[in-house]
Amino acid sequence: YIITNSLKEYEYDGVVSCDFETTELKDLSINKIISASVCIKSGNKYVSFFFPLYEQERHVFEVFIEFLLSQKKVIFHNYKFDCIAVREILKHLYPENWQKIYEEFSTKIEDTLLSFYVLNQYNSASIGSLDSLSFYTPFGNVKYKLSSKLGIRDEDGKGIVKQYRTNFNLFKEYNCFDTIITYSLFEKIQK
Repeated sequence: YIITNSLKEYEYDGVVSCDFETTELKDLSINKIISASVCIKSGNKYVSFFFPLYEQERHVFEVFIEFLLSQKKVIFHNYKFDCIAVREILKHLYPENWQKIYEEFSTKIEDTLLSFYVLNQYNSASIGSLDSLSFYTPFGNVKYKLSSKLGIRDEDGKGIVKQYRTNFNLFKEYNCFDTIITYSLFEKIQK
């Protein structure tokens, strides 16, 4: 796998996986989105790119969302949380027609959690977080190790912001690995 600063040099088929990191999961406004990452498959390599979004200017959100909207397919893991971030960005950028844009975007979505649950309906006890599902991918427990190193979840979201500011490279790797594992799961589901 590769974590890169640009996707321009890589060829891919218009399919990306995406993940957001936020300060919380319930009350999500635009200022609580910390970052997003995307992953493409170029040849036999997973290539992930990190978008820092916390306290960024409007144009940074525009570049990110325009990239996402231009894709053929966008894969999420447990989209019910990520869709809140997508909607908040669209509301912020396009207040007049965000709903129409969101409806069009929704036709491109794949959700690995939902797909994995459907395919493994008799073994649903093992379904859940990317930490647990990463064992179904070639990456084993890498995600779990990154989660343990960061220890970022807390009730007020301050832990995730602190890690973003003080341990940026590890945070970037953590966010990017979510998309790498999600893409890998998607491939497994497609077989």
